[in-house]
Amino acid sequence: RSTLFPYTTLFRSWLTDLLGRYGSQIEVYRNQEFLDVVPAGSSKGGGLADLLAGPLAGQKIETWSIGDSWNDLSMHEAADHAVALPWSPPEVTAACELTTPSIAALIDSILAEEDS
Repeated sequence: RSTLFPYTTLFRSWLTDLLGRYGSQIEVYRNQEFLDVVPAGSSKGGGLADLLAGPLAGQKIETWSIGDSWNDLSMHEAADHAVALPWSPPEVTAACELTTPSIAALIDSILAEEDS
C-alpha cells in the first residue's frame, strides 16, 4: 500500500521496486524529498492512537500534530488539532485546522490562549 502524492518518475520507480520486493509487508509514504518505508500497518497516526490507547490511556490529553508532508496525514487525522507549516503541500494544509509559521510560534499562541 502506498500514500504517494503526486507521483514523479523517480518516486514511481522506487515505489515499484519496493513493492515488487516486499509487497504487502510494507507501507510507503511520501515525504517531500524522500519515501518513508515502514512495516505494514504502521503510520504516524497509528503510533499516536497506540500511545493514547496504551501508556496514556484514561488520561485527559489534548493532542496536537505538527507536520509538513503527506506522511503526516494519518497523524493529523488522529490528533485533536492538526497544524501545517508554511511549506506544506496543499493536500496537507487542507487536512489541518491551521498553519503556523514555526513550532515556536504555535507554542507561544497556545500558551497565550491558556493565560487568557
